[in-house]
Amino acid sequence: MCHFSYRLRSACLECSNPCCEHVKHMPYMGECEVVLFQKLLIGAFPLWAEDLVSLTDLFFDVEWIIPAEQPSCPAYSESRLCSIYDQRPVACRNFPLIDSSGKLHEFCPNRAVFAKGTFLMPPFCDKLEKFRTFLKTLYEQKGEKAVKCFFLQDDDIGQMPLLYNELWCLVLTISGMDVHRAIEGQRTLLRALQYKGLNNVTVLIPHTEYCITGEIDGLLINLEYLSARIEQEALMEHCYKVLSMIDLA
Repeated sequence: MCHFSYRLRSACLECSNPCCEHVKHMPYMGECEVVLFQKLLIGAFPLWAEDLVSLTDLFFDVEWIIPAEQPSCPAYSESRLCSIYDQRPVACRNFPLIDSSGKLHEFCPNRAVFAKGTFLMPPFCDKLEKFRTFLKTLYEQKGEKAVKCFFLQDDDIGQMPLLYNELWCLVLTISGMDVHRAIEGQRTLLRALQYKGLNNVTVLIPHTEYCITGEIDGLLINLEYLSARIEQEALMEHCYKVLSMIDLA
């Protein structure tokens, strides 16, 4: 890739404590570039009421994940440059801005340089919030069992923080991502991690104090199982049916 594609600001190039060496998860904001699915794990994390102080705090979360076994973001090159800068996640584009109010992340030593930046909030975020509200309302009115009826075989979805499940498919469908391409990207990534000598991956669970370790072989099997469900159960058609019940315009 041409050096000019790394249009990093001088503040990042000169930073002695780059965030790429520390971040372990960041919010998914509807990115559809296949290269990201080949570099970063993406987890749909169901968090039921017993996992939270209040159901209104968070119902589930979707994050780009960097395994704890990796010393830094896989896209961060040896020359201290982002190898996918033009396709980097929205969270990276926003950093160190936290939200549209202009709040800056305290981690960044050069945050003052970015004080006048523009916070990006893709349409996906509003759609995801509508989906969350729909599930939360259903949960409050009819309980957890009613929510789980939307997931064909994911009876234990609350215990599946990094499995490729129906919630994962639903969220990617909301974003407009081709689920088949996402699956292939994740398969490529997991095999690349194995090639580097990793047998397990450990991830932090967003907004909790928990982490979970899983075998890469198990995640690959889970991907194959999800692919089979898509073909045999018409899983994507079910996803479209669920989403048609919610006004995501």
